[in-house]
Amino acid sequence: MTIKTTRSVLTLMIASMLFPGLAYADSNKANIRDDVVENYLSDKKGSTVPALTDLSKDSRWYATFRLKGSYTNENARNAEYLQFNGRLRGKTYFAEKTALVGDFWMRGQENYSRLHGKTINEFNDFDDNVKWEQFRVGISHDDLGAFMYGKHTATWSFFAVDMGSQGLLDTQADAGVKNAGKFLYKKQFPDNLFLAGSYDRTSKIVGVDLGYQTDDLYSYRPGDYGVYASMHNGQPSVTVGSTSIVGNVDITATNRGDIKNADSKYARDSTSLYTWALAGYANVGGQYRFVGQTAYSKRDKSESKALIKKRGWAKGGLGYSATAGAQIFPEKASGFSYILYNTWDEFGGASLTPQLEYWFGSPNLRAWLSWTWEEKADDITRLEFQWDF
Repeated sequence: MTIKTTRSVLTLMIASMLFPGLAYADSNKANIRDDVVENYLSDKKGSTVPALTDLSKDSRWYATFRLKGSYTNENARNAEYLQFNGRLRGKTYFAEKTALVGDFWMRGQENYSRLHGKTINEFNDFDDNVKWEQFRVGISHDDLGAFMYGKHTATWSFFAVDMGSQGLLDTQADAGVKNAGKFLYKKQFPDNLFLAGSYDRTSKIVGVDLGYQTDDLYSYRPGDYGVYASMHNGQPSVTVGSTSIVGNVDITATNRGDIKNADSKYARDSTSLYTWALAGYANVGGQYRFVGQTAYSKRDKSESKALIKKRGWAKGGLGYSATAGAQIFPEKASGFSYILYNTWDEFGGASLTPQLEYWFGSPNLRAWLSWTWEEKADDITRLEFQWDF
């Protein structure tokens, strides 16, 4: 079963990389879509904020909101959360090609969970977690790109596989996830080349993405695709069941509380341990989306896989991992959508996740049920919904 599942991961991943040649986008949209705040001039993107908007000067700011809920069952563990998101994005030109850009995303979340029937996280009146999910602010030049400061991930391209309940779990993105204090750069060039970079002023973690995309990696336009290579020197992470394993850890420094050189709860062992990744997405016709990613960070030969899995961290890297997925969309954003997702890493082995979604059309509400078979962990069932408005 392991060999067959692993082969299916690689087959889907390779397919997602090869499909671009069969589904080339019909036009170069590099100058149509903004590389920081998406297509900010489109009135379909959120609600315009009049006080900050002057369409005669191509300046517009808009707000979007999201309500999301989840129920998860994993053997003896049951967990729920309710989440509310508010986000403001926009661009204001103050010179012919130069503009102020911003992306401010606030999230509040209430968690409730039980283990073996005992409550381990109680409902406490939505006071669990209110924080910046992400923010970026800076200067964007039409030719040179956007230079920003904010809270974001070290690399960008792994979001190409942000699809379904398992999408981001085995990508080996930096374990610090979205951490504040980063200097950021992002640009899609007229020939569809894409470049992004980050530097964390506290931890000194660096991330770089280089790619070729016909449109932003969250595009669902028929024929769009992107292929990316990325690198970071932070702490790679994979997930076994619902437990994360973190690489590049100095446990001695962690135990004495010296963790400034990392963005996670663990101190970083090496500044020269790199995590490399390839990712891609392709939209085929108006109904299919394929995604794939593979990553590698060099493991320390003195650590066995069993030891790393038991303690949840590794001094070295995490070896190889891969993720791949395929989705069928409903027509006119209403009806059933089907997702099949695979992941593989050296510690949890393979996972297989079929997911059934229902899209309610207008309003922009989706609900889904997924079940994850885990080769070396407990299976997971999720029931979730998301309403964007």
